[in-house]
Order: sequence, then structure tokens, then C-alpha cells
Amino acid sequence: MCDEIDFVDVFVGNSIEASMVKAMLDREEIDGFLQDEFVGTNFPHYASPGGAGGVKVAVPAKDAEQARKLIEAAR
Repeated sequence: MCDEIDFVDVFVGNSIEASMVKAMLDREEIDGFLQDEFVGTNFPHYASPGGAGGVKVAVPAKDAEQARKLIEAAR
């Protein structure tokens, strides 16, 4: 039996924005993690929101829809 979990990116932005989104999702008990965090920290000009080098927030696929709704509501 395979316990593999699929993850989906639900947000892309700079390191500060991504950290804030992750914290918001944590408060709602949605587990997630940051991808490409060090690129965003070391090269912030490269990690502009939505840019190729942006910091991504990934969550389990089963929580992606709820996470996107929370992110949109917070905008």
C-alpha cells in the first residue's frame, strides 16, 4: 500500500507573502510547506510575486480548494 501524498502549489509570491500565507493556513489546520524559500530570500528581485523564482506554498491536494478559498478571502 502506498501512502504517497500529492501536493499542489496554491500561492506564489515573495518570501514574506508566502510565509504569511503559510501561517494563515497553519491557523486553519491546513498543513503546507514553502518551496524555493531560499531563492526568494537570497534573490528577492528574482522571486517577484508570480515570477519564475517565486516562493511557493504547497498543500496536500485534498486541501487545495479550501486553501485557495482562504487565500482569496484574505486578499
